[in-house]
Amino acid sequence: MCSSVAANLWFLTDRCIREDYPQKEILQALKAICCEEELDFRAVVMDEVVLTIEQGNLGLPINGELITAYPQVVVVRVPAPCDSDITVLRHLEKMGCRLMNRPQAILNCVNKFWTFQKLADTFSYGGHENFAKMIDKAEVLEFPMVVKNTQGHRGKAVFLAVSWTGCTCVIGGGRAVGTMLRCSTDGRMQSNFSLGGMGMMCSLSEQGKQLAIQVSDILGMNVCGIDLLMKDDGFFCVCEANANVGFIAFDKACNLDVAGIIADCAASLLPSGRLTRCMSLLSVVSTASETSEPELGSPASTAVDDMSASSSSVDSDPESTKRELLTKLPGGLFNMNQLLANEIKLLME
Repeated sequence: MCSSVAANLWFLTDRCIREDYPQKEILQALKAICCEEELDFRAVVMDEVVLTIEQGNLGLPINGELITAYPQVVVVRVPAPCDSDITVLRHLEKMGCRLMNRPQAILNCVNKFWTFQKLADTFSYGGHENFAKMIDKAEVLEFPMVVKNTQGHRGKAVFLAVSWTGCTCVIGGGRAVGTMLRCSTDGRMQSNFSLGGMGMMCSLSEQGKQLAIQVSDILGMNVCGIDLLMKDDGFFCVCEANANVGFIAFDKACNLDVAGIIADCAASLLPSGRLTRCMSLLSVVSTASETSEPELGSPASTAVDDMSASSSSVDSDPESTKRELLTKLPGGLFNMNQLLANEIKLLME
């Protein structure tokens, strides 16, 4: 069997996660936007793909079907990728497909130490030429502290604790879509939704947003989640970046359709370069959020904290900021985002 009809968009995921909420929502959102924009669409599972190289030509049969016309954009959602997954993604990229996210960008996020190695190109190690000099000049670490495995995900392989406020900023198409404060509900230090944590909508200072966007750009991400930690002195530090950002709690807390935003971001990557209606409203959502939500971090000066990229306010009172954040989350703030979400939904229908 041979297929020569080009699918403009593919959704490539793994069989073990395709029935999870994020993947199901993204699949429906991609189908909807492809129907609306009259784009060809195909959903593909990793284990259906076979890679071939014949006489120097790359091929990619799917379930025995010879594919001769390939997608322009591929939305990728795979768990912590193995070598075979990355090989498939590299194969697609070599064939001229535009991936969201690219294999190297995904790898930049999978290994947490690789993340900071990449960030070090922009955020220097305190101006020192190498790790040895940095260690000599570094302050002695004190307990308690957080220690995370270089390849931990979903709150696993994290040890010890420190009293920091954590938030997740979702980045889509170079914009800060929204920010959610993450809270543990059972006293443990991990606040991941998959481990029973909960989230509440909050606003991030402009410096915090720009930090998250800059980290996303450096890592090469189209869509991702940037986890920031707010220390007692008001500094924001980058905790980690997630290529497969989970958004069950985020959708509920911020009343935003993240799957729809992902689909629209993917459509905007097509050669036409068009900005779809949902993407054009992201700036409206961001602007309205700044004026309607309590702000995490004051819009003042920005600083870099040696190995981590940081944003800080020298004038803000972190404790009062936290208290304000927890007391200023009435239904009115919730309704502003609901109004914007409904507006997006109406335009997408």
